[in-house]
Amino acid sequence: MDDPSAGLVPRASAMSPAPSGGARLALAEVTTGQVIIDSGDTKAALTTALARIQARPVPLLNRPDYYAMPGHEITFDASASYSPASTIVKYDWDFNGDGAYESTGAEPVAKHTYTAVSEGVMQVRMTDAKGLVANASDFVHIGRGPWDGLPNAPTNVTAVPTSTSQGSAPSR
Repeated sequence: MDDPSAGLVPRASAMSPAPSGGARLALAEVTTGQVIIDSGDTKAALTTALARIQARPVPLLNRPDYYAMPGHEITFDASASYSPASTIVKYDWDFNGDGAYESTGAEPVAKHTYTAVSEGVMQVRMTDAKGLVANASDFVHIGRGPWDGLPNAPTNVTAVPTSTSQGSAPSR
């Protein structure tokens, strides 16, 4: 059986020791490039990290979950997203949540068709003109609707008035 953690790179923090060479590139790739190296000045590293967090794009998707049947196209919309410090110039779309981006472009809207029943996560990574990045992700449900699994409304309900507009009970 495959190890589910194989190939994962640990997340960096402002306190992480400096990775070297290829490890630094791999770490930057899985953390959307937001690797802050603590080279001995923790206060400076934390200040840099906070400044990047405050200035990075604000990712907003138009719904918390997406539902479709296999073969139907879904439109993912991140047009409400913005960057407080710049303009968003690139959107990378990962439709199956595997970390590989299947579509890249300058438009905040992407369309994708899923061919089989599945439950998963999609992700969009956005980059602004200053090179700051942010991610957003949402659940994708293929093969079921948002109301599947909920009980049906009762169909055998009878309403019996308990009073009239004058306040007295009806006669039977």
